[in-house]
Amino acid sequence: MSTSTSPVDPVWQRRFNSLNGRISALRTMIAANSNLDRYALFEKLVDCLQQFAEAQFRFFANGFQQGGTLQHSDEFPPDHVLAVTLQQISYDLEAIQWAVEQRLNGDQDTNDALASGDRLASKALALGQANFSNLGQVAVVTYFQKFAEIRVIPYASVALIGLPITCIPDQNGDRAARDFLATPHEMGHYVYWHAKIDTDKGTRPLYQYLIDQAAARDVEVAGEWLEEIFADVYGCLVAGPVIAQSFQDLQMWVRQKNFYQDDGEHPTPYIRPDIYTKVLHKKLNPNWAVAVHVRWQALRAKRKKNAALLTHKVNGQQKQPADFITMLDSHDHPLLYPGADKPVDIMINLVLETLGTVITGNWWQQYAPLTESPTDTTDLYEAFHNHVGENETELTSLSDKVVCLLVDDDRTLQEQWHSDTWSPPLDTVPEQPGWLNVFRAGGWATKGPQTNPVGG
Repeated sequence: MSTSTSPVDPVWQRRFNSLNGRISALRTMIAANSNLDRYALFEKLVDCLQQFAEAQFRFFANGFQQGGTLQHSDEFPPDHVLAVTLQQISYDLEAIQWAVEQRLNGDQDTNDALASGDRLASKALALGQANFSNLGQVAVVTYFQKFAEIRVIPYASVALIGLPITCIPDQNGDRAARDFLATPHEMGHYVYWHAKIDTDKGTRPLYQYLIDQAAARDVEVAGEWLEEIFADVYGCLVAGPVIAQSFQDLQMWVRQKNFYQDDGEHPTPYIRPDIYTKVLHKKLNPNWAVAVHVRWQALRAKRKKNAALLTHKVNGQQKQPADFITMLDSHDHPLLYPGADKPVDIMINLVLETLGTVITGNWWQQYAPLTESPTDTTDLYEAFHNHVGENETELTSLSDKVVCLLVDDDRTLQEQWHSDTWSPPLDTVPEQPGWLNVFRAGGWATKGPQTNPVGG
């Protein structure tokens, strides 16, 4: 690697100026609509975005300029870094603008559904707040789009969560309440990147701690799934059997050829629901664990039976499902399996150790069928649907306080990321420039339950 010797194309500055102008236009629109629901929150959030966008772009545009201080990387050339940086700023701007405009221009059904999404997402954060004291008050903002995902933003204490537009009631006032069910999983991504944990080496970012612990426990195969496994475990601890059932159905949406393939980020669909089964068995309700396991066995059997080998993206090899996770194959005793020493088992146990405080009787599971053993007539989706409709008034009140996370001990985020020791993911290239921490920006990305063609 060497410092940059070529000038940065001036078009990058023009592109940034255009994008920055759009952020300013959004600020102007918010300022002109003081009746906007949660006005102060959006005003502060856009201010944080603009400050961060300017600092992030300046760090790279100046650093890569001829004679600048940043090293050149063959893997991450300057044009790639600047393009992704502007794309990420654009994705955030788009999400915030949708959240604002939907509240300003939406009909009553849309506004009511957004209020529901905000409250449901805020309640899903309670597990993280119970386990990690630094999370404190977090402002939760939802908006509608075509699928569920979270924008993990590094500059403000805001969880910005996209919800499927199908959560909005129809003309008869009915809605698909189950489409809210990815929300606890999305909140798991927020906790993964924003929580801090006390260790014998001091306070550390949670994601750093988990990556290091996975490596220390010899997780190699499937280690790139760690964040998604954390979000799966987190979501299951929040929402229990109903989210386990939802994620079974989500895997059945996957086309045949992808059902047995690793996308390099999410656990392979063929085995992913077993994560939820194991969490239910270990921490919540073994009877429900058996019920959802039997259901998944029946669903999985409907697929063309070519699952003897799964394709693992990282090394291109084909592996047995049992190479990833201890399989749960027996209908008679589906949870009496031998030692759990496979990579996914290890990561599940690591996350469960980290999330040691489980909130029993939390709102997401506080309805009658979960207090009993499942029966053939139990309809989890209908029970959840009724719970949302009848008990929303019991949900937590919302925080509108936004903290700009731009400065720490007189250092900007960029300076902090550039100087701090960082533990890389298990599948990264060995030769990394020091500024790669700034480029990653604390997990600045789009994260969803499936691979979506935006962000990240």
